[in-house]
Amino acid sequence: MTEKKCIKEIEDMDIQDRMVYTMTVLLATVVNLRKGISWKSKYNTKGEPIEFIPGSGILMGNYFYVGVNTINGPVISPIANEYWDMFECKELDRAEDELWPETANVNNLLSLL
Repeated sequence: MTEKKCIKEIEDMDIQDRMVYTMTVLLATVVNLRKGISWKSKYNTKGEPIEFIPGSGILMGNYFYVGVNTINGPVISPIANEYWDMFECKELDRAEDELWPETANVNNLLSLL
């Protein structure tokens, strides 16, 4: 098993950026362990690039969607393009647009336990 290094120096991040980075790494871990039910896409159902500003609900940046299809429903999250290579799963031409509420995402993730 190869050792992976942090993409960023987390010591230099503020607390919010650390939390986002940590959650990205945790989701990448789930995706990479469950490749058969996971996917990523840089395009929405209309074939347009995904642009999302975290915490605002405003679509304006360079993001992709990553998803895990659980028995309770999908877990879908916008992730900054710089982390694309962390997610080792199939790439879809187009992704679902609908983001589930965080509580649904958590409950859906729990179904993997």
